[in-house]
Amino acid sequence: MTDILESVGARVAGAGAHVARAAALGPLIEAEADEAERTADVTPNVVEALKDANLFWMMVSERFGGGGVRIPEFIEVIEEVARADGSTGWVLMILALGNRNASLFLPAAEELYGGPEKAILGGFSFPIGTGRFADGGIIVSAPRVPFASGSTYATHLSLAVHMVDEGGEPLRTDDGAPVVRTAYLPKEGLRILGGWDVTGLVATGSRDYEVPEQFAPDRMLMPNVFWVDPDAPIIGEHLDRSASGGAGHAGVALGLMKRALQEVARITTGKRRQGYPTTVDEYPLFRGEFARHEAMYQSARRYVLDVYSEADEAARTRGEVSAELTARMRQATTYAHEVGQAVVGFADLWGSTQAYKQPSALGRCIRDFAVAKNHLYVAPISQVDAAPAILRSWRAV
Repeated sequence: MTDILESVGARVAGAGAHVARAAALGPLIEAEADEAERTADVTPNVVEALKDANLFWMMVSERFGGGGVRIPEFIEVIEEVARADGSTGWVLMILALGNRNASLFLPAAEELYGGPEKAILGGFSFPIGTGRFADGGIIVSAPRVPFASGSTYATHLSLAVHMVDEGGEPLRTDDGAPVVRTAYLPKEGLRILGGWDVTGLVATGSRDYEVPEQFAPDRMLMPNVFWVDPDAPIIGEHLDRSASGGAGHAGVALGLMKRALQEVARITTGKRRQGYPTTVDEYPLFRGEFARHEAMYQSARRYVLDVYSEADEAARTRGEVSAELTARMRQATTYAHEVGQAVVGFADLWGSTQAYKQPSALGRCIRDFAVAKNHLYVAPISQVDAAPAILRSWRAV
């Protein structure tokens, strides 16, 4: 079992610099995980360490002092941090994506990231509030915006709004679609409401917030292209909000699978269970099941990295991503969660009572995955939506 455990754990050798930094923070993140759950937030010690390692800004352009990391290495970083603690991986995923998108597409990028104190941007992506056009920007408001993961440490939170006229009637484009704008607002002008009382991903600080009516200048508005056709998931040479978000969620799923396998390998080593002729780790049924589920993790991981690497390279070098590859990004992310449900469930079964004692790293992993797999990004409809383009690729062979 020692050889298997080393194989599962040693995935950062030869990895990129940011993956190595994430791995180096693992012991601290693990040590602070229980306190994070107690306070329902990533601890200040861990946040400072993530800042010092430049991980919140790993995908921000290097001209602003960021890491300039592309999507494949981002997935591996999130996997490694989520392996240490699912909530911390989730918060880093959300805030790193917020910073990436803002630094690439927001007019105020230089203002937010060009100085020694860099902004941290989070929030909720889908239209909740309303907005009206005004000179130099828009006036926005929203009664309650949900799920601002990492809200404690963000400097700005987003608000996507449906634009209305002076009479409150929705504005529409020439083809009848609603007019949507996305603003980033300083957190001090918002009201943090709470509302995150859950059984998994407890320490993500995913609190609701209210947006009192306020002015958002043009420089803090995402360009219209930020909301793009899902059949063309790029902006310039970069994957768009939806595609990069799928990559991040896949990274969290991979990290939780990896931790579940590590925990069950450790728990079963030398453990005796009534009715078994050997220790659990030497019992052929357990060994066969471990090998099978470890292969499931490895295959899902490889597919995720292959698909997103190919898509990222296509965006960077050709400025386009095929319909098939677009579909495969959705497929791969959802598939990683489907596999994760089986892998984490296997660890749950063989971990026995160790999965539910408090505190328990395996128990936290199980609860975190139960919440992560219910996200909109991995709803079953995503496989249905991905199928047509993938089917066409098989018919063309």
